Amino acid sequence: MDRYFNSSLWFFRLRDLVPDDSGKYTCIVTNPYGSINHTFTLKVVVKPQSRPILQSDLPRNTTVKLGDNATMECIVLVSGTLPDFRWLKWDKNITSQPKMNGMMKASGSNKLIDPIHYKTIKDGEYHGMQLEIYNVSDNDLGLYTCFVSNHIGYDYNSAFLIKSEERPRPTTSEKYPPRIRLISRDNGIVKIKNTQLVDAGNYTCIAANSLGSVNATLELHVRQ
Repeated sequence: MDRYFNSSLWFFRLRDLVPDDSGKYTCIVTNPYGSINHTFTLKVVVKPQSRPILQSDLPRNTTVKLGDNATMECIVLVSGTLPDFRWLKWDKNITSQPKMNGMMKASGSNKLIDPIHYKTIKDGEYHGMQLEIYNVSDNDLGLYTCFVSNHIGYDYNSAFLIKSEERPRPTTSEKYPPRIRLISRDNGIVKIKNTQLVDAGNYTCIAANSLGSVNATLELHVRQ
């Protein structure tokens, strides 16, 4: 234990702390007119010896329109000490996560993103780091890696920033009668004139692009 004093403050320093140092400590100041005191509680915990472990489903692949802003985040679930966070951006020709070592070296070219784009986040008892990308351009698209490390080891996860496709225009798989007219290609509205019994049945709208497809089916009943 070391005590330090200047003209107005006393400092009390404990070195090489162990759990037995936990407890209440009281500072008492007195003079001829009386005394005051303040008690604080110290809790010493054993530091877990573990490399950092990231939440496996973060960061996630993110779709964004050019000119919009995008964010990615990673969360540390376990770490023996406060880990060091780094975000990396890979060249566009990298289409899958290269294997990395503790020095962030890998086969393939990457660049370290300026920490000015980082934001500390908290998810319950866990901490993480968010990457903020403003006014996204074509140069920002590609693979990003969240790399965390401490004195024991490291972990990393990656995700893609992808340009969103325009809303797909509807297409038909077969010709339809002249009475059926496509009102709007943007919204996929269909109008049927002079409805007949033969028009009854199921109608399916399918929207598709390079990322996948969705569909919805409705049943049309026609009464005489």
